[in-house]
Amino acid sequence: MAEKKKKSWRKEYLNDFKPDEDGKYSYQGKMKTFSNEELAARTRAGSASASAIFFILAAGFVTGRDIGGKAYVLIPYLVLLGAFGIAAWNVFALGRGGEVRSYIAKRAVPRIVGGATTAFVSAILAAAGAVLAIIGAPGTELIYKISFMTLMLLSAADAYLMRKAGESIDISGIV
Repeated sequence: MAEKKKKSWRKEYLNDFKPDEDGKYSYQGKMKTFSNEELAARTRAGSASASAIFFILAAGFVTGRDIGGKAYVLIPYLVLLGAFGIAAWNVFALGRGGEVRSYIAKRAVPRIVGGATTAFVSAILAAAGAVLAIIGAPGTELIYKISFMTLMLLSAADAYLMRKAGESIDISGIV
């Protein structure tokens, strides 16, 4: 009798879910156990993502007429919003405990690092756009432009911290 062929779109980690005595499926695969340094890094990444989300949303409220409609400010801001959303989602996917399923850690950590890197570059570009807006029309709505630029620089600092925290989580031993 021929062996049952697996569907090509089926994810490999699904093989780690096995039925127990009650017929319910439970995870039987490998777990990633976090060291104390990795737990601290995960906490730093969570704090950085929470504060960055606050800074990004606050920056959306302080844009004036001069800065809100400029493509060189708006596009990096929207990329920043999406990149931080992805990075923060993956930070919180790692959970709060000392262990997480290995396939989650293997998938989440590179997304944290990549999302934070993209967010860092986007925040710097948005802050540079605010500087261009200040240079282009120095007298109008200056407080909004300076506030937006400051919030973008704070977001860039949080992205840097999140990236460094993500890099310190070791996933090299996960198969």
